[in-house]
Amino acid sequence: MISPLISLLEDCDDFDEAYELLTDKNLHSKKFEQSLQKALFLCELQGRSDGLDE
Repeated sequence: MISPLISLLEDCDDFDEAYELLTDKNLHSKKFEQSLQKALFLCELQGRSDGLDE
C-alpha cells in the first residue's frame, strides 16, 4: 500500500525534493496520515490472522 510512496522517496536526493514530490502528488499530511493508518491497521490484521494459523 505504501511501497510506491517509499520507492518515490528513496529516489529523492534531499528533503526539499521529497517535499516537492509529495506536494506534486497531492499527498498532504492529513491524507498521508490516513493512508499510513490504513496500512498499519491492515498489517495488524494480517499479524493477528497469521497468529491464528499457528
